[in-house]
Amino acid sequence: MDKYEIAVPSYLVVPDYKLIQKNKILVSLPDELPLGVSDLFLVIDYTGDTGMGFLHGELVSDHFYFGEEWSVGLKRFLEQPGKKEMVFYFRSLHSGSRKHMNLRIAF
Repeated sequence: MDKYEIAVPSYLVVPDYKLIQKNKILVSLPDELPLGVSDLFLVIDYTGDTGMGFLHGELVSDHFYFGEEWSVGLKRFLEQPGKKEMVFYFRSLHSGSRKHMNLRIAF
């Protein structure tokens, strides 16, 4: 069996976000896709019941927690005109539980 290695350039995009409330974050998306990249994914590692993503007040993505990260493809949002800020809302597993969130953008 032959072994092949493919080298691709790496891109680092650090999401700019701020906590709005204890269960809401505002994520500012990049203006466009980097040259040579077909899509960017916002990967959210959280613990909770559900997560919902809103763009311009409209629900555009949601996730039911099952122990895996939530991956949101951003290409469709980056192609839209206007300011690109997404609000993510998280419901806790039960009232009073601690939330945990980590954000990263990958491609």
